[in-house]
Amino acid sequence: MALPSQDAALSEKCTAQGPLMELSSQRLLFECAFGTTTSAVLTVTNTGSTALYYRWERIAPPPRHQDTPVLFHLPDQNGSVVPTAVHTFCFQFSPSANGMFAETWVLHTHPSTPQGPCSITLRGAAVEANTLGRNRRKVAAMLADREKTSKVSAALERVLADVAPAPQAAPAWSLDQQQQESAFNTANASLQPAVYYSPDAYQALDALYSNLLQAVAASAPAPAEVKKGSKAAKAAPSPVPPALSDNWDAALDSVTGVLQQLSTQDATAAGKLEQRLADAKQALLVPQHIQMLHRHAVRLLVQQAADSIDTAAESAKQACIEKEQQRTAAAAPAGQAPKAGKAAAAAVPPLPVYNSEEFRHELTAPVKQVLRNTLDHISAAVQSEEQSVASTLQQQLVQAQERLQRRNAVQAAVQEAWDVFAVYRSESLLGLSKGSHKSSNRTGTS
Repeated sequence: MALPSQDAALSEKCTAQGPLMELSSQRLLFECAFGTTTSAVLTVTNTGSTALYYRWERIAPPPRHQDTPVLFHLPDQNGSVVPTAVHTFCFQFSPSANGMFAETWVLHTHPSTPQGPCSITLRGAAVEANTLGRNRRKVAAMLADREKTSKVSAALERVLADVAPAPQAAPAWSLDQQQQESAFNTANASLQPAVYYSPDAYQALDALYSNLLQAVAASAPAPAEVKKGSKAAKAAPSPVPPALSDNWDAALDSVTGVLQQLSTQDATAAGKLEQRLADAKQALLVPQHIQMLHRHAVRLLVQQAADSIDTAAESAKQACIEKEQQRTAAAAPAGQAPKAGKAAAAAVPPLPVYNSEEFRHELTAPVKQVLRNTLDHISAAVQSEEQSVASTLQQQLVQAQERLQRRNAVQAAVQEAWDVFAVYRSESLLGLSKGSHKSSNRTGTS
């Protein structure tokens, strides 16, 4: 039924008398999956002054398409439209196969309109049913989640890149390990580059020292029998090698010395054990935690300060003794001569005497200066040692990556991959990864 506004518009158009008609479109388009049905609407308006009786006619396809099934349908093919009325025709498209299809339908009216019969073209596109739509939606959702996760991870990495790592707590070592660390630090305090105690490396070196002692004893030449009165008996005895301690004293130089002695007796056996010493030394170049690195740097400064204070104390003592001797000589009687002859030679020289208050006064200024210099150099010493360890880690990383690349792709490079991971883990624990990367970048640029 037409609306009042439409009736008013149509009444204005109906100025001419007779049959008149308007169609909303000259073509209809359809799209659906084959095996389903879709519809499209055509609107016809009677703009004349007389009622129109209509009849739809489907134009037969060309002879080569005579076997084409009927795909377009119209239930309402006959009827009438009164003046000023709007009639709706619902065409249906039901494809049975994929493809593009077209038909032409003609609308006949009685009485005939001035424009004659009106024809419209129906075009339909039949596609395969979208059976993968659900899977595509799942894939799209998965990709969206991945993109979101990637963006969040990137943002989190940017935030964490500017956050300093939390200081790692020192490992809880047993009493024996604490004693081993103290002995190791004392025995190797002067080594350069610096070495740091590690329980595993310490046990490996202790076992290596025992193996070296056994190898030295096994390869020692038997003493040759010397007859009395022979030239060998009269010759000077050959030097006896120094006696070796049964227990390792925690010094790397001791292990190196025993290895050198073994190399003079049995080079083959020494070559087999030399790699174990090199591996242990590499492990000792990296501290277990950052506190150990800081303690080592401060310990060296304190040791240097103690040596400087000892030197200053000796100098102050000699200065006080000389002053005391000068005062004693000035207070002696002018006519008294020193003893000579045997009595003077037999006399015991007196102990040097100096004033303790004067000694304290002479020593105060140098000690304050030494302590002031020590405090001023703590930051530089720690930074220097951190750079040294970072450089060592970078070298170990390059060597581990080279070993990993040299392995055959078919072989399982588990140990090499673990070596690379261990270096990255040490950098993370010590908080030196940024410094090592910067140093490597400077090296590559140069």
